[in-house]
Amino acid sequence: MDTNQSWIDWYLSEPRGKYQVKIDKEYIMNAFNYYGIRQKVNLFSAALELMVKNYYQPINIDEDDKSKQIIIEQQAEMLYGLIHARYLLTNEGLTKMYEKYINGCFPKCPRKLCKGMTCLPYGVSDELNEYSVKLFCPSCKEIYNMPDNSMATVDGAYFGPSWVNLFISKYSSLFKNINIEKYVPKIYGFRIQSQFYENHDEEETLS
Repeated sequence: MDTNQSWIDWYLSEPRGKYQVKIDKEYIMNAFNYYGIRQKVNLFSAALELMVKNYYQPINIDEDDKSKQIIIEQQAEMLYGLIHARYLLTNEGLTKMYEKYINGCFPKCPRKLCKGMTCLPYGVSDELNEYSVKLFCPSCKEIYNMPDNSMATVDGAYFGPSWVNLFISKYSSLFKNINIEKYVPKIYGFRIQSQFYENHDEEETLS
């Protein structure tokens, strides 16, 4: 790694941080933005100190100190993630996610009928340790698991559920021409009528 880069730059360059945006320093340093977060992060002060360092350089330390350093780094990631979820609700945060979106930084919807619609990283819950980050498709409005294994342990609370609605509302022009194509069941190319299922259910009931 580049030892001259900050912890934030290092973290965002890692696979786990690739879908997150860089939070403005002013936002990070505003104590108001930590309301309700402090009690969720152990070693809050140490984690914040590491997070705002202008450079991040691991040093050779003994095993006991190394274990503590690992814990602080884990807490710094958690702290950054929780602040990140709030930052995405700001105009600056949404703008940075827009840049990622139009640059194709996020995965495509796995549903064939969505024709390669770019998804958005989505948190099912605002609470930690409930769900990993998922994908939300603006076309079919479905939620999918991440295809990338490196994201399997990234907490969904680092994004939360609210920012997606704000994003779609703010950048509605991106999605105004979406034509939601529904799956039509067919047999030998012929569309199956709903009456087929009704008659089939009746036959099973009688038998």
